[in-house]
Amino acid sequence: AKCNPNGDTRMTSKLKTDVLETVSGSGTIALTNQLSGMTSASMPSGSVIKVERSATAADGTTTSQSDQEILTHNYTPVSSSSKIYVQVFFTAYNNNTNTTAGMRTSVKRAGVNIGIADKIAVYTSTTADRFQAAVVVTGEYTNSSTTAADFELWIKSFDGGAVVAYDPYMIITEVAN
Repeated sequence: AKCNPNGDTRMTSKLKTDVLETVSGSGTIALTNQLSGMTSASMPSGSVIKVERSATAADGTTTSQSDQEILTHNYTPVSSSSKIYVQVFFTAYNNNTNTTAGMRTSVKRAGVNIGIADKIAVYTSTTADRFQAAVVVTGEYTNSSTTAADFELWIKSFDGGAVVAYDPYMIITEVAN
């Protein structure tokens, strides 16, 4: 066996290639050892580096004409220079009889708006016959640290009617920038 310059009898080698294939040109190449050197920080721009989902067991209901926080997810970013995309999904309905209620929803990071779905009209004719609206609220945040922060869904009623965010959940996706 040849010795490398450090006196180690193990052989060292370097493999340079553009394409790595099996002998037949198809199938799967099995790795017996973990590759090193690739971290979330070294992922190319546009790569998804982390995804988390959060849900609440309770519906968010309010008659308040001021923002009310109904869903919170504490998120710790992987990278200090990433984009964080927040999507919140729920069904909105009016909890009143024979009325129209207006709802405003917003996605916030630590209490600061990063996305708004404004003036959603939710109608109802009877309490047994609610007209519902599927709602998606999105927000985008340019990250500058790896410090944990809360991402929140807030709702308010425009006219004091009882509005409901039924079964809300949030998906947070962090993307390398």
